[in-house]
Amino acid sequence: MVTDGRRRFLELAGTGAALSIAGCLGDDGTDTDPAAVENDSDTTTEQTDDDETGGEDSIVEEGMVTVALQADQEALAEAQESIQAELEDEEISQQEAQVQLQETEQELLEEAGSAFESNIDELDGLSIVDTTPAIGAVLVDGEAESMIETLSFTEVSALLSGETYAEIREQGQ
Repeated sequence: MVTDGRRRFLELAGTGAALSIAGCLGDDGTDTDPAAVENDSDTTTEQTDDDETGGEDSIVEEGMVTVALQADQEALAEAQESIQAELEDEEISQQEAQVQLQETEQELLEEAGSAFESNIDELDGLSIVDTTPAIGAVLVDGEAESMIETLSFTEVSALLSGETYAEIREQGQ
């Protein structure tokens, strides 16, 4: 189930990254041109509809962004090699190998989440609203510049719309 949720999250990450970055740039706390706000009315309607489908307890608000985290790729590759060697030596079964790999990826995602939380403390104007460590997603709110700056963190793979977080959370339940 976690794997399916992660796979769906990665699909959404691939298709929504460009749109979400453009979306977060539009809400940097500065005054905007009313014409630009009118042009964004379709997006606002979609956000409201998504929030309504997420239920009354939806934590996602306009301007929030989902940060997609990635596990340490070197550590993951080392774990895969080690598990593969155990599998080839018939020390473990295919099923045990899959479980070990999932557990390792889970641990590495949790480490990425901890690293992200440490790094975000150094940024002004950005706060964590909610996290889903099992899938490697963090919902943040704050200034657009700070959101974009998170892309320089090694544990961050993409910025996505806030609604993506609501979808991930819904699928995880």
